[in-house]
Amino acid sequence: MAFEFDLSESVRDSMVKEITNAHSSGNFFYSKKFTSEGDAQAIELLLDAATAYDEHWLAFEIEYRSLMKSFDAREIPLGEYSTSHISDTASALYADGQFNRFYMIAVCNAASLQGKTVTVFAAQKTPHPKAETTKLIGKIINPEVLKTELRSMKLSLNHELLASHSVLSVKITEPRTTN
Repeated sequence: MAFEFDLSESVRDSMVKEITNAHSSGNFFYSKKFTSEGDAQAIELLLDAATAYDEHWLAFEIEYRSLMKSFDAREIPLGEYSTSHISDTASALYADGQFNRFYMIAVCNAASLQGKTVTVFAAQKTPHPKAETTKLIGKIINPEVLKTELRSMKLSLNHELLASHSVLSVKITEPRTTN
């Protein structure tokens, strides 16, 4: 199911700038599940998706080009290793999360320029949303604060709006006035 993004030309341009800045500042996320080819192509594919496509195209390209490993080796107690199959949804989870991360930063950029705030909304409809998801819907956020959090790779990886299987994103809203 697709996210409901407002992918205007200005939003796409802002996404491209933010992806480029993240890459040059060391804040671009490369999945540990990527193959060496995945590491080599990730930035180019995300830039292409931001320029002309969407998160579904990105996930398809990652899958089609076999840029994710099939198995993952993990160390277990006593110095032994175990292998596990990497989920078939790994490419979609990466694509959704990273595309949405840079989309939200771009929306925050636009909101800041307009002197507005951003509000969390369900960007992807689901019949049974998680309780933690529904609690966040409607939350008003300062775009400067959110932008700072999402620009940091480390902060963004644990951000409540980008949790695994998140269906949330942000949209521009008028700031609340107090009387």
